[in-house]
Amino acid sequence: MAASRRIVIAGGTGALGGLSADFLAKRGDVEALALSRSGNAAGDVHGVAADLLSGENLDNALAGADAVIWCAHDRAAHENDAKAMRNLLAACAKAGVQNLVYAGIVGIETSLVSPYYAGKLREEQVIEASGVPHTILRAAQFHDLVLTVLQACDDGSRYLVPHPLKLRPVAIGPVAQQLADLALQPPLGRAPDIAGPEDRELADFARIFCRVTGSAKSVFETSEIPSRWASLQTLTHGPAERAGPTFEKWLRQRQED
Repeated sequence: MAASRRIVIAGGTGALGGLSADFLAKRGDVEALALSRSGNAAGDVHGVAADLLSGENLDNALAGADAVIWCAHDRAAHENDAKAMRNLLAACAKAGVQNLVYAGIVGIETSLVSPYYAGKLREEQVIEASGVPHTILRAAQFHDLVLTVLQACDDGSRYLVPHPLKLRPVAIGPVAQQLADLALQPPLGRAPDIAGPEDRELADFARIFCRVTGSAKSVFETSEIPSRWASLQTLTHGPAERAGPTFEKWLRQRQED
């Protein structure tokens, strides 16, 4: 079957973008292209080279694109993301892209103390003001982030976890699938938020981690919340579609793999 739609995934060589590209590549009627500075392929998905920050080769990369998925976030240089987004939006407008699908974060208006979250909100605002047809999908934190936080809470003999710190993490796969699906649909503006199936305190996730991995470490709660995690406190709120496995089921599968 000849491809009838071309979809470009900005950040298509990353974890989230790569999975979205894989889902699209399985369809016979879609040509998926992974956009990155290197132009490297993402598995079976062909790559296309362009620089979002400078705009170099961006018009060529988006030529003939029906939709674009944005997963190209740079935590190390978040201040550049709004500029990169403006370049992408200009190229989308020139190419006549019918749907820019943006991967956002649930609840970021409440966590602007974080420069990263503040930058993400600015990106959304730039998109909404651009006039480019778009869909913004906000997702909760991925299960992998729970592991990152727990690693930081490990003092060698125990997990000293901040409380209260409630999360509703989601597996990356369902979010990538949703991004791919949205790219095949007309633009929605704001899509329903997506989160994992359960709301739990970080201490609960720590106990699950110990049980599944066989760790003998104890879990203790502390009211002292490091500034780097403080912004996570307010992200668990509001309605959201629930998707994917629980943290425990995801972790057990990860252990088996």
